[in-house]
Amino acid sequence: FQPTHLLYEAPIHVGTDIVKTMRKLYSMGSYVEFVCRRRGIICEEVTVQAVKKELTGDPKADKDAMVAVARKVGLVLPQGPGAKDAADAFGVWKIGVRHHARKFSADWDRRVFSPRGALL
Repeated sequence: FQPTHLLYEAPIHVGTDIVKTMRKLYSMGSYVEFVCRRRGIICEEVTVQAVKKELTGDPKADKDAMVAVARKVGLVLPQGPGAKDAADAFGVWKIGVRHHARKFSADWDRRVFSPRGALL
């Protein structure tokens, strides 16, 4: 397995975050980028708003809407809070498809935005 591209969700800064938390969150992104660069992998940070817009069309969508879209296209998500993280990961993946595997993008748009999703 030799990836050529890696996308990751940008850290979310909440006003109540302490410096220690912020340092860890941002350093993880830096480390991912460092490792990718050393291995010749194109690395891109994706904002939360971009992920939400990719899945729902609304950059301010809530997590439940994103989970609903992921389930609509036929993904089997974990139960509980893990479903929200999995839906986020699907959104990041879909952005990767849109930018780096364009020949598949239209099919996934149809699945996401058609009334019945992948159930057709």
